[in-house]
Amino acid sequence: MMVFASLFLLLVGGVTAGRPPSLFMNNYNSADLYAIANQWAANFDPDLIISVWSKVVETNGLSDQENCLTGLNHIVRAFLNNETAAARFFDSWGKPGNAILQGNFIHWGSYDECIDLKDTSINETNYCRFRFLAKVRNVSLPLEVGLCFPSGCSAYDFNRLINSTLAQINKFVGSSGLFPVKAQFTVDPNNPPRCPWRDLEYDGGVIAVLVVFAILCVLVMMGSLLDGLLWYYQKWCVKPNPNSFKDDVSLSVNKVDGPVTDGKKSNEKCLNVLKELLLCFSLYRTVPEILGTEHPPNGITCINGVRVISMFWIILGHTFQTGANLGISFNLYYSSMHTVTRFTFQVIANAFKGVDSFLLLSGLLLGYLGIREMERRKGKIPFVFFYIFRFIRLSPLYYLILFFWYKILPLMGEGPNWYWQAPRYCKDYWWTNILYINNFYPRDFFDTCFSVSWYLAVDTQIFMITPIFLYLLYYCWPAGVAALIGTIFASWITTGVIVGVNDYHANLVKYALNAHGIDFEDVMRDVYEAPYCRAGAYLVGMLLGFVLHKKWQPRKDLRVRVPFYSAVWIVGLACSITPVYAFYWSFNGHTFSTFENVVYLALSNTGFSIGVSCIIYACHHGYGFIINTILSWNFWIPLSRLTYAVYLLHIPVIVFFYASLHSRGVQDDYQTILWYSAAVMWTYAVALLFAAFIEFPFINLMIFGFKLAGYERRSRQSDEVKKTE
Repeated sequence: MMVFASLFLLLVGGVTAGRPPSLFMNNYNSADLYAIANQWAANFDPDLIISVWSKVVETNGLSDQENCLTGLNHIVRAFLNNETAAARFFDSWGKPGNAILQGNFIHWGSYDECIDLKDTSINETNYCRFRFLAKVRNVSLPLEVGLCFPSGCSAYDFNRLINSTLAQINKFVGSSGLFPVKAQFTVDPNNPPRCPWRDLEYDGGVIAVLVVFAILCVLVMMGSLLDGLLWYYQKWCVKPNPNSFKDDVSLSVNKVDGPVTDGKKSNEKCLNVLKELLLCFSLYRTVPEILGTEHPPNGITCINGVRVISMFWIILGHTFQTGANLGISFNLYYSSMHTVTRFTFQVIANAFKGVDSFLLLSGLLLGYLGIREMERRKGKIPFVFFYIFRFIRLSPLYYLILFFWYKILPLMGEGPNWYWQAPRYCKDYWWTNILYINNFYPRDFFDTCFSVSWYLAVDTQIFMITPIFLYLLYYCWPAGVAALIGTIFASWITTGVIVGVNDYHANLVKYALNAHGIDFEDVMRDVYEAPYCRAGAYLVGMLLGFVLHKKWQPRKDLRVRVPFYSAVWIVGLACSITPVYAFYWSFNGHTFSTFENVVYLALSNTGFSIGVSCIIYACHHGYGFIINTILSWNFWIPLSRLTYAVYLLHIPVIVFFYASLHSRGVQDDYQTILWYSAAVMWTYAVALLFAAFIEFPFINLMIFGFKLAGYERRSRQSDEVKKTE
């Protein structure tokens, strides 16, 4: 009886552990607590709790009353009979402990101890994390506790049972006089239990995704084997060839005279086409294409460093954010409240600015290469291939990673944190990602299937209207420049009106930590993910690409160029640094006014892009000095080619690491560095596999298809884009 009483006291009284003595039992020491437990245990009736459970089960109308009640009664009687399995059952429960005032509100318990009970007398058990609200004196604490319960009870049923039992405990605590501190405990009605994914079925969707991946692996093996055999044949069976490996097994597409039609088909040509299709998947081609350090002539070399550093920055922000969302550290709240006030932390708090770099670079490449292609085609844009190229470039890798996230990743692990929402929400909303409209629907940001894919939707939606600007820039560049600038201003005004009317706050991190009541989902949907609010960075990139293509810069006179590029650098540094560190004062006591919120959210994204554009412009024209040297290192080129795959994969990799944890640690700078380093290394390693097996083979197929259809110029541009990206 004493053991059960102590357990009850620990569960009920432990919620105040870690508080100053003035807040809890000033006049009671450990002996007093055990005296209270003994007094309660002396009046304890073993059959009382079973009768209470029975009444609760009957009055709550559970889905399977008989099995649920049988399991509960069996566990209680086993515990009272001192059975080890029953003791392990209660021992696996999460128990509120130390550092609650530092944000230790989540107590996982022992997931493994709970699940391992399936081989004992208790048999099958389930594990879920339940949300409670504990009110002690005038302090309300949100607690999340991992609990083990019989498999005969569903999580919803057990949640209702806990709520009813807590009501009885509240009466006991309030009326018995045994506890000097009045406390109330209730189940949080706004947060359902978090149950890890277990025993997921290999349904038709899982099998289909596995079959697709298997087919791709077979194609890669066949293409690589064929490529190796061709190399062996050219080297040893024909004659030694001193040329490069790539020249030995050059494309035989040139043997096909024009498009292949029904009248021109022959066995030789069909075999050549089949051979080239397989060679598109050869690792002997895709891996050197990824890891090579060559770049196209007249390329903008500094954008490789900008792209990779921006990706590092985004991974850093998501490493911190995802860890906070999944509650991996018991002192996270306390650590965050102190960390965000540091000047150096602003880089992490504003890591989402890295996405503006991507929008800028997308617009830059379109303006730079698009105008060049129109000059080759004498002002024409082949709209069909303009959009087909975009779709094929993005979609194969995106779709396969999307369904890998939805169907395969949930089957790859288990643990107390293995409960993220992909299987639940992707079931209803995966099609919005396929159509690139997931930034508009579903309305609730947290219901989206694949969160980071909002960027692809925004980028694609802006891309759809860019031919208007390309035509204007080609036929009447002043009108094109005016249209770009006018649209940027329209984006600023639209964003400002949305923020001002809805009284949105710019510093989402601060108000999320303080539980300010801000509607985070509305801000994300209305501002952060809205193409009309994010278009500024993309259009600035198009304008920069056009300027670089036209090679506009001051005349070769140091008296003109020195002050000009000095001003470019001043504007670039000011515009790129100010949006990143603007929240420092907000985190240290200053509250943004409505005007400041409007100005920041309307101008910061475009302003940051203007700053990066100035740096790229100066570096490309030879005035970047040491910055250009660093950004143009050949080291960045292979990593730059992996950026698309890394962006799509970094969240699955980070979530996989965090969700696989079975215990929680301490949040500090060194732990964050450790997780961040692991996230970067593993994300790039996995991205290399996905790029070599999926992304670059499909790019090769696209280029081969253009050549086969007679679009040589388009294929040349595809080659340039592949080398540039």
